[in-house]
Amino acid sequence: MEQALFPVSSLAYLFAVLAALVAAAFDLKTGLIPNKLTIPVGLVGLGFAVSAAGLPGWIGAVAGLGVAFVLLLPGFLLGFTGGGDLKLASGLGCFLGPELSLVAGLLYYLAGGLIALGAVLLTARGRRTGPFARYRAMYREWRTSGRLNYLRPAPGEYMGLQLRMAPAIAFATIAAPMVQ
Repeated sequence: MEQALFPVSSLAYLFAVLAALVAAAFDLKTGLIPNKLTIPVGLVGLGFAVSAAGLPGWIGAVAGLGVAFVLLLPGFLLGFTGGGDLKLASGLGCFLGPELSLVAGLLYYLAGGLIALGAVLLTARGRRTGPFARYRAMYREWRTSGRLNYLRPAPGEYMGLQLRMAPAIAFATIAAPMVQ
């Protein structure tokens, strides 16, 4: 059996799972993941790592934070996820270390994709336009006028849906050690 570069203690993993579940509940209820939750998660993760393994633990926790941050940053920059999702995943990365953060990030994308697909399918009923109608209208205007004009998503439009992604982060946090 291969030894992980950053061993995760049972107590640290339990705390990470509980934090992820609390964040998912907040996200589902309010649509936000508060800083009062995300910042302490990261700090406690760093504390667990340092108390368990000293400087190597701190390095592993920071590496886990970095891996989670890098994996979720594109979704944040493109507007698909919020800052709370990015901070939560990064804080949980302190608990998971770099290897499990990578696995969790990939699982997050799988779960997030399923959530997005489900949202599109659930909101598609009764609509006359598809998810790309806005882009076709922008293209037609550009072709006729030569101006590139961005049209914001209309309320309720597919591309403007605000999806709750903390449950996907919680799933990924719980499942990552089982998959690895």
